[in-house]
Amino acid sequence: MTDEELKELVASLAIAQKHTDEQMRHTDEQIALLQESIKETNASLKHVGVDFGNMKKNQGQLKMNKNSISQISDDYDEYTEISQSDLNRAVKRRNFVEKQNVNLALDADIVSWLKCKSGEVDYQAFVNSTLREAMTRTV
Repeated sequence: MTDEELKELVASLAIAQKHTDEQMRHTDEQIALLQESIKETNASLKHVGVDFGNMKKNQGQLKMNKNSISQISDDYDEYTEISQSDLNRAVKRRNFVEKQNVNLALDADIVSWLKCKSGEVDYQAFVNSTLREAMTRTV
């Protein structure tokens, strides 16, 4: 390599280093802005009662559902342990029938009667069973 080629290479490297330094400075400025934005967002969320710092701690106190006695794992790579009690409460589905969503315009008094009759039972399940009962009677 000649002295002239070596000088050109060094000059090119100096220019490349200058561009890299400028990009790093710009990146550092962007990171600083993002960090400030995160601080402001966290402060706003704490103001309305949301504290992300405590969420991880509190997750271990959560349950799989309202009836479960098993804890949610803090390690997202692991499955939660399922107790025998959880398995005993499992619902076994028999003769699973695919559901289809429909929109119906029903008279207000019919809807009121169905809701009243459903009581503690899930309203949609009650309507479905009532229609199934009517369907089997007419066959």
